Amino acid sequence: MALIDLIEASKKFGDKIVLNEANFSANEGEKIAIIGKNGEGKSTFLKTLLGTLPLDSGRVIRQNGKSIAMLSQSVDFNANLSVKEAIKQELAEIYNALEEYEILHKKLEEDPSNKDYLKKIDTLMTLIDSKDAWNIESKIIRVLKEFSLLEY
Repeated sequence: MALIDLIEASKKFGDKIVLNEANFSANEGEKIAIIGKNGEGKSTFLKTLLGTLPLDSGRVIRQNGKSIAMLSQSVDFNANLSVKEAIKQELAEIYNALEEYEILHKKLEEDPSNKDYLKKIDTLMTLIDSKDAWNIESKIIRVLKEFSLLEY
């Protein structure tokens, strides 16, 4: 089953046709590159997949439980941060959830019957699982190494 399908998708802005009954499918494990000149519809295509830009016709089907994200083309990072620090800053929600999970886990050792701790831990686990973030640090390091950005 595809992670995402774009079926007979059409989108235009005024007279300019950006997508004309386009079809697209992405399966688990595939790597995809979108290449084109400026203004040719790459961002529009991605925004339709994200669901942030409605199609004029056609449909997008996403596998349940899967999400799509897109990095902004113009990111405003603090120039004093390393690449790793900038990434961590953008992933603050995940890092905060992991930190809170660890704190609550320690508190739970002292008070194992505290239902509030158990409920919050369950909520945090669901969030962390949904983002596949238990080993986020090693994932960041791997990507930085692959792009030769570790030293920056």
